[in-house]
Amino acid sequence: MQDETNNCPTGLEGTDEAVPAEAYSDALELAYPIAVESYKQAERRFEVVEKRLQELLAFAVTVTVGILAVCAGKVDFRSTPFILSIVCFAVGIIIGICARLSGHIKLIAPEVLFDKYLTKSRAEFQFAFVFWAGKHDKENSRRVYKKANQTNVVAFFFLAEAVLMGLWALSLIKSPAPPTPPSARSISSPSPK
Repeated sequence: MQDETNNCPTGLEGTDEAVPAEAYSDALELAYPIAVESYKQAERRFEVVEKRLQELLAFAVTVTVGILAVCAGKVDFRSTPFILSIVCFAVGIIIGICARLSGHIKLIAPEVLFDKYLTKSRAEFQFAFVFWAGKHDKENSRRVYKKANQTNVVAFFFLAEAVLMGLWALSLIKSPAPPTPPSARSISSPSPK
């Protein structure tokens, strides 16, 4: 199996004679635009998943802060649903940030094109480009799928957080307000007559 540190084959190998890339010039003229488009499609798919993840993170933060603001006067930090919801929120944010920082689309590096392929004929260049586009398309699909799965995990944690936060908010509404401490005036001694 070839990797990017080796040269791309210049023709079909594995037979008694290697068939030069020029023998496939008609097919290469058809395959080359498809190979170029495969990188654009991979980039679009990756951007859609990345945008979904970014919007999910923003929505989760907005909802969490909104619920905390509404329940600000009745906060009970010792409540089990509240603690679990904050744990789910933190895990979701951490996974989301790691997912945002990891992964990228694999492209043919211009340096590689310059170093290895500028001296090739048109057919050899197109052959190499189609070869690497096929390899990269498979890798890019795997990377997009991985990021989509990470986004789904983040969505699960935020859903769990929202349910737990809702239970916590409902428990605050149903329970009476915590007793207020006596004011300083009611504790002071009676005034002399």
